[in-house]
Amino acid sequence: MTAPRISDAMVHLQAAIEALTNEGVLIDAVTGAEAALAPLEACVGDDLIRIDRHICGGRPGLIGCIGQSVRDALIEIIAAQNALQGKMEGGFHVK
Repeated sequence: MTAPRISDAMVHLQAAIEALTNEGVLIDAVTGAEAALAPLEACVGDDLIRIDRHICGGRPGLIGCIGQSVRDALIEIIAAQNALQGKMEGGFHVK
């Protein structure tokens, strides 16, 4: 009975990661090869932090705080996903 619940949780964790990230690719300037951005490199929280810095002139504001919370939540979701996949041996790893 436990296995289906873990697989259900994995589906929901992946959906949460997708909801908190933008789609994006890195393009190698020399070869033109494309590689998908890792979830933490495409976090929508980072966009909110950048917007906040622009609006507030570098001073912390509400939008930036929300962005940081989104980023922190994404880190915890990825950690939970990694733990369920058995990737936590040796410390915290974010894929």
